[in-house]
Amino acid sequence: MRPVASVAGRFGQAARLRAVGVLLIERRAAVNYLRECQVAGSTRDIMIARLRATDNSCRAVLDEHRDYVLAVSSGLCVDHLLNCVADPLGPRLLRRYETLYVEQFASFWDHLLVNNEQPIELSRTVPLPPEVLLLKSVLMASPT
Repeated sequence: MRPVASVAGRFGQAARLRAVGVLLIERRAAVNYLRECQVAGSTRDIMIARLRATDNSCRAVLDEHRDYVLAVSSGLCVDHLLNCVADPLGPRLLRRYETLYVEQFASFWDHLLVNNEQPIELSRTVPLPPEVLLLKSVLMASPT
């Protein structure tokens, strides 16, 4: 949230809040996926270990949960602050991005887990179609 505070003016702060919102959506995706799809046990441990690039699945699960809790609470702050800076479009764009990102995340990890594949590149993000990348670029745009 420091980048948001360092910008003067509502427009710049709204733009930074939107960008932070995108990062938080991506941070929450893994735990939301595990919960929604009821992924548990060794499958959960494998997924989290892959995301965290570690063999210590216990530590990875704890770290992922900690990051999830922080992302959820920070997300609430972003939503509230977007309202405070009178950005009527930001929350709607973020909700749309979250819907699209969650769908892509689930599709990507469903495929990997069903086929017992390793991700080509260890990353928190998943491959996104062009229309989702465009929305992300709009949300991540820096104020000019």
